[in-house]
Amino acid sequence: MKLPADRQTRRYLLAAGTCGILSLGLVYWSESKAGLATAQLHQARQALQQLELALQQSAQDAESLRTNQPRFEQMQERGWMNKHTPQGWADILLQQQAALHLPALSYEFHPSLTLPAPDGVQHHLRKTALDLHLELLHEEDLLRLLENLPEQLKALSLIRSCQLWRKDRQGLDADCQIELITLEATGS
Repeated sequence: MKLPADRQTRRYLLAAGTCGILSLGLVYWSESKAGLATAQLHQARQALQQLELALQQSAQDAESLRTNQPRFEQMQERGWMNKHTPQGWADILLQQQAALHLPALSYEFHPSLTLPAPDGVQHHLRKTALDLHLELLHEEDLLRLLENLPEQLKALSLIRSCQLWRKDRQGLDADCQIELITLEATGS
């Protein structure tokens, strides 16, 4: 059966329109899938970058442990691995006062801070701030005390500040802020 030309043209136009709509739908669907794939690719690249950074940090940590092993062993040899308390340190400070013949010595220990150990490390650092007030006869008394602190207290002694002034014709006063660093086994 032969259709009139108008009817046949309409059929062709309807088929072309349907194909056009279907193609637009397919284009839209493929673009949404491409956008989703792009987002997943971006997430995968970010995850890969984070893994590469973690691997690089791990390699740096391993290298740091290898290079710092001699320092760690020195700390063990010097006794800095033992658990120390402010009360034990206070007794040592009073012994130093007597040994150096210092007229007066007063101190204040601040609460200790534990510095977290990286994963897999068996030890952590403990930092204790110490405020020290001294009455001295001579500047050398202060120098001797500060020189003896690390060995006597079995701690790394970081002198943050020290002020010295003359209080009268026969004496000096000193105020020092010191951080005492010890190494302890994790969990102690």
